[in-house]
Amino acid sequence: MVWKGNVPPINETISIIGAGHLGKTLAQMLIECGFPKEKLMISYGGKISTFESIKKAGLIENFTVGVCLPAALLIANKKRLNVDHAIGVIEKEYTGFREIHVWAKNVLPAFGSEKEEEKYIEHMSTKGGITETIVESLNYGDTFLDALRKGIARSKEISTFARLQLSDIS
Repeated sequence: MVWKGNVPPINETISIIGAGHLGKTLAQMLIECGFPKEKLMISYGGKISTFESIKKAGLIENFTVGVCLPAALLIANKKRLNVDHAIGVIEKEYTGFREIHVWAKNVLPAFGSEKEEEKYIEHMSTKGGITETIVESLNYGDTFLDALRKGIARSKEISTFARLQLSDIS
């Protein structure tokens, strides 16, 4: 992506992989430079401490978690779904998604049995969460693209809920 002058590309979504010090700083700098906050997505590996720091930085509504992808990829591969097409489409909407996909493929564990794989998928699926939404969608026969879109929609629902909960506390 090329920026023209000092103007950020406001028609693009920027995804930041990792919400450590560098990721949070980058996100905050983009916002300070005029990049629309709602077009910024931040992912992290799921540590509670990182989630808390995202909250403190005021970026809770921007977070997404790429940890749903490994379980989804296992199911999609087993069903021989067109993963590459779906990743390409989502990458156009959420820059950086292809990198999340590469990360997800690289962290897939090796399983000794199908039962171990099923247990892993079950363990990764939090009740009411994004992974559960994607897994259920795939198990109902949706395409990988449709399942990812449902997961993204669920992520937005959770973010909205979290934002509302935080505003009630404030």
